[in-house]
Amino acid sequence: MKSVCKLFILVIAFSCFGQVVVNLIEPPPGMWNIEDAWSLTLSNVSGGDIEVYLRGTADESRRGRIYEATSASFPIRAGEMKNVRRTDVEPVDIDFEDEEIRAIAERTGELPEGSYTICIYCHLLEDGSELGRDCYNVNIERPNPPELISPDNGASVSERLPVFTWLPPMPMPRGERVVYDLKIVEILAGQVPEEAISSNPAFFQREDISATSIQYPTSAREFEGETRYAWQIKARTRDGRSLGDSPVWSFTFAGFYGINIDSFFLDCLYPGSYSYRMYISNPNGGTSELITHAISSVAPNSPPPNPVISPTPDPLSTTVNIPSGGQLTVTGTVTTDNPVSKICIVNQLQDPANSFNMASRDTCFEPIECPDCCKDFEIEISDVGISMTEDGAYNLNGTMTAGPNEICEVAVDLVAFKYTWSDSGSLADGCKCDDPCIWPASAFGNFTAPATIDGQPADLYTMTLAGAPVFDYSRRFTWQGATPVDMTGKPFAMGLLLPDARCCTDNMELCVRFSFTDVECITCDTVVTIAFSRCPLSEVELSLGESYNEGYRWAFLEILNLERSPGILPDNNHERQVSR
Repeated sequence: MKSVCKLFILVIAFSCFGQVVVNLIEPPPGMWNIEDAWSLTLSNVSGGDIEVYLRGTADESRRGRIYEATSASFPIRAGEMKNVRRTDVEPVDIDFEDEEIRAIAERTGELPEGSYTICIYCHLLEDGSELGRDCYNVNIERPNPPELISPDNGASVSERLPVFTWLPPMPMPRGERVVYDLKIVEILAGQVPEEAISSNPAFFQREDISATSIQYPTSAREFEGETRYAWQIKARTRDGRSLGDSPVWSFTFAGFYGINIDSFFLDCLYPGSYSYRMYISNPNGGTSELITHAISSVAPNSPPPNPVISPTPDPLSTTVNIPSGGQLTVTGTVTTDNPVSKICIVNQLQDPANSFNMASRDTCFEPIECPDCCKDFEIEISDVGISMTEDGAYNLNGTMTAGPNEICEVAVDLVAFKYTWSDSGSLADGCKCDDPCIWPASAFGNFTAPATIDGQPADLYTMTLAGAPVFDYSRRFTWQGATPVDMTGKPFAMGLLLPDARCCTDNMELCVRFSFTDVECITCDTVVTIAFSRCPLSEVELSLGESYNEGYRWAFLEILNLERSPGILPDNNHERQVSR
């Protein structure tokens, strides 16, 4: 009787087990995570609708039971084959035996390396009886995360476009494409690299890198000199499964190629013309060549201001090298045809040994207003005439007024001389005005001694050789009073070399610049042109033995003030330093 009861109990147990067929879906080797344990199919072969729940376990060959989990209940109709995923059975209550493993699983969704037996049991909700089960074994091998190679941890980087390289995770998953994400952040004061990479915004980020290296792109934001950066590589499969994160490394960008504009001074010469001084230094580790110093932009650009820059030294005409840590002074002028609101000058340094290494920087300035220091500086040249001395020499004479301040220096320059003639007015056959014997062009149209201003002698500016004048004529006279003079209505006279009068009509034009410097060191000038003709007298009027010079009638055609320059400003009261 006892054996009959045992057989009856066994028959009842078998009548429950096997009413649901459980088939677990195994993931590819090496790619298991906890959610994969809930990928299965359930086939209800019990003959009726039932309400079930699932129980899952994971046992490791050395550690034993790792976790036990219980799902929410759900129905299965009679004869139904149900595909189950984790989302179909939530909420799932998982009980880990080890707190350390629980922390790893919650953080990564995965289990540590090991040999596991994964089982799912199907239970009847009504009484908890087991209706079916399935198990499989899985070896979990976690690949080592990517390993960083360069830039080395803590390195000083001098390349403008460094190359970042790393090793892939090992072992690589079979049949899976691996991609990498690079993240670079700036390390702020007081931060460690790990803190910076997790909390700071990305300075540069590139995803889906298929290779294990990348050169920093030219289009990306440039690294700042003497700044620390942290970088990290994340490896993953194309479908987003993580293959590990590299350690966080740091580097300092030393700013290999740079250019410093230490200071820039601007000076107004006259409206539309500016002089400047620019100090350029080389912060690089070797000699750098200044290859560009030019106008880069102008505003506004309509109508075209057509700026012209004239630097010294000029890298277009000579090689300009700056040693490491050295400084170069560039001076020059900028002129424009039309008013401008801003002018930018670009300077570019290049490594003579590697033309790829270069740096450039624009320096912009707003043109300063040029004050007209000669606005109230009165200049008048009057009573101008040409006279002939007893020995046949010629004088330019007249009266000058300049002020209102007293004058310290005067300069007179013969800037242009023009001579024309007409043989048609000749009084004698064969008389030719272009006779070379009377036209030494190198001498005529020049000043010669003596010269005086207000009765005081003026100095003829002449070239000297071995302490002696090369010529006794020049195009410039200068005068400097022993004390400042009230230059009102002061007479002037200076020798003038002109061709001898001939038997024809000739015409001459002289352009003369008069420059005055007052006690405030302000220099202003004016240019006058003097035009006159020499006309021969009739044969009746020309007495026997009378020279042609004596037989000429002088006719002054005109005396014109051609222009007034705005003058030269006093030193050090108009220069402006422009911020970089």
